[in-house]
Amino acid sequence: MYSVVKLIIQFLRENNLKQSLHSLEKESNQTLNTMDNKARFIQDVLDGKWDLVLKQIAKLSLEKETLFDIYEQVCTPFDNDMFRVITLFIDDV
Repeated sequence: MYSVVKLIIQFLRENNLKQSLHSLEKESNQTLNTMDNKARFIQDVLDGKWDLVLKQIAKLSLEKETLFDIYEQVCTPFDNDMFRVITLFIDDV
């Protein structure tokens, strides 16, 4: 069930009131936990545009283990040094 705060956040997002949106999200510690453009996100995944994918994922409220699994999948083709850096990043989240 949506709270009143989430409804206001949705209104702010739909009306492109970014400063108010970010302020309310920060003060209330709530987000809609949605993506702006699902089709674009899927295309970025298919195209391997991991920098864009990771930026979108960072905006979501995901469990730490889920984030770790995603970063592990992205980093596996790369070297272990990058994986260690990502692991340190997740530990800070």
